[in-house]
Amino acid sequence: MVMWLSCFFYYLERYFIAQRSLRSLNEVGLTCFRDLVYRQLYAKVRDAIISLIDQEREGKQIDRALLKKVSHYLHSSSEPKLLEKVQHELLSVYANQLLEKEPSGCHALLRDEKVEDLSRMFRLFSKIPRGLDPVANIFKQHFTAEGTALVKQAEDAASNKKFEKKDVGGLQILKGS
Repeated sequence: MVMWLSCFFYYLERYFIAQRSLRSLNEVGLTCFRDLVYRQLYAKVRDAIISLIDQEREGKQIDRALLKKVSHYLHSSSEPKLLEKVQHELLSVYANQLLEKEPSGCHALLRDEKVEDLSRMFRLFSKIPRGLDPVANIFKQHFTAEGTALVKQAEDAASNKKFEKKDVGGLQILKGS
């Protein structure tokens, strides 16, 4: 039976479809799969994976094997394309929101001196084109603000020393150095 179907579709592909300039059976099959299967399951699979990731971020235990099984179903040539797409969707599109988020954004990590988290952020954003530009701008703003605050603090300390108050017989006299 399989052999007969194979010969039949081979004949269709080679003569009937070629003579009428129709789309190939392979193309039609992939289009049908995309429309009937992939589009129906895409949102459900995406939501399930994101739900597992969110649960893990909240500290709940998840079955990591479920996430790893996804890679078993991918063809080896699709993994780089998928990673590129995921990095674009999760990092490029939401870069500013991720970097400016209060509890975990770049400003908060710099302020709280979370070096390991900053290192992870650097590794993530270095994988996307021009991904380190916004990170560099935040670093520049942070260190400029910190430097300005330190200079102002030093100037204030110097001016306070310059004009010390001296108490002479119940009178306060300002003494300039």
